[in-house]
Amino acid sequence: MNTSQLPSNSSETSRMLMLGGFSVLLCLSILMSIFTPYPLGLSSIVHGRTKGFVTIGIAGLLCFGVLSLGVSDPDFYFFYLTTFCVSLVIALGLVEIIKREINPFIGILALGVCITIGAAGGIVSYLDHVDKSLNTVVIEEIKKRQLVLEELKAANTKEEKAEVPFELEALLAQPEVVAEALVKQLPATFLVWVFVMLWVNLFLMLKSHRIMAGTKNYSYNEMHLLSFKMPDKGVWFVIVFLVMGAFGDQVNPWLSTVGTTLLHVIGVFYFFQGFGIYLAFLDFVRLTGVMRTVLVVLTVMSAGQILAVIGLADMFIDFRKLMKKNKLGE
Repeated sequence: MNTSQLPSNSSETSRMLMLGGFSVLLCLSILMSIFTPYPLGLSSIVHGRTKGFVTIGIAGLLCFGVLSLGVSDPDFYFFYLTTFCVSLVIALGLVEIIKREINPFIGILALGVCITIGAAGGIVSYLDHVDKSLNTVVIEEIKKRQLVLEELKAANTKEEKAEVPFELEALLAQPEVVAEALVKQLPATFLVWVFVMLWVNLFLMLKSHRIMAGTKNYSYNEMHLLSFKMPDKGVWFVIVFLVMGAFGDQVNPWLSTVGTTLLHVIGVFYFFQGFGIYLAFLDFVRLTGVMRTVLVVLTVMSAGQILAVIGLADMFIDFRKLMKKNKLGE
C-alpha cells in the first residue's frame, strides 16, 4: 500500500464532505439559498465529475436527514426539499456549461428555459392529480394560514401579547383577492429568481475554474458575463412587453400578466448588462476593497431596477466607450 496517498485522500474526502454540508447550510438559510449550487459545482470543478456526483449524493443525504429530524411542518419540508433539488439541477447544468465550453449566456438561457418547463410541468401534473385549479390550491393554503392567525389572536388575547398586524389580518381575510394576486405574480418571481441564481452561481464557478485552471486556455471566463450586452433589437421586445403590461387588461386580464412577466424576464438580462457597466464604473473611479463590496451589495439590493435601466440605456450611450474615452483623455 502506498501510504503517502492517505493524507491527500483524507483531505479530499474532507473537502467533499465540507462542500456538501456547506451547500445544505446555504439552502436552509433561505436568504443565502441562492448560492446553494456553488459548493456542489465547485466540487466537480476541483475533483472532477465523478467525485462531484459523490458530493451531491452526500449533500442529498445530509439534506434529507436534517429535514427529517428538524422540520416538522410539511409545507416548510416541501419548500426546502424543492429548493435543494432545483439547486442540484442547476449545479449539474452549470458544470456542464463550463466543461463543454458553452457560451455562458446561451447556457443560462437554455438551462433557465429547461428548469421553467420542468417546473411548469410539475405544477400542471400536481394540479391534475388533485383535480384543482392553481387558484383553488392557493386559496386553501391561505385559509390554513387564517386558522393559524386565529389561534395566534386567541393566544394574544389570553396572554396580552402584541396584536397581529392589521395589514396581515386584512390580507388573510380576502383569500380570493390574495390568491389571484399571487398567481399573477408567481411566474415573474420564479423566472427572475431562476435566472439570477443561474447567473450568480455561473459567475462564481467560472471565476473558480479560471483560478484553478492556471495557465490552461479556456474559451470563457467570468468576464464574459460582465461584458454581456443585449442585442439592440431587444429594445423592441421591451416596448411590446411594456405596452402589453400597461394596456393588455383592456383586451384580456391575463394578457397584461403575460406582458408584465416577460418584461421582468427581459429586465433581468438588462440588469446583468447594467451590473457589468456598474462594476466597470467602479474600476474607472478606482474604488476597491471593503467599500467597493459594500457599495455593490447595497446597490444590487436597493437599486436593481436602476441597473436594468442603465443596461437598457447603454444601447444609446455606450457607457464603456464613454469611460474609455475619458480615461484616455486623462
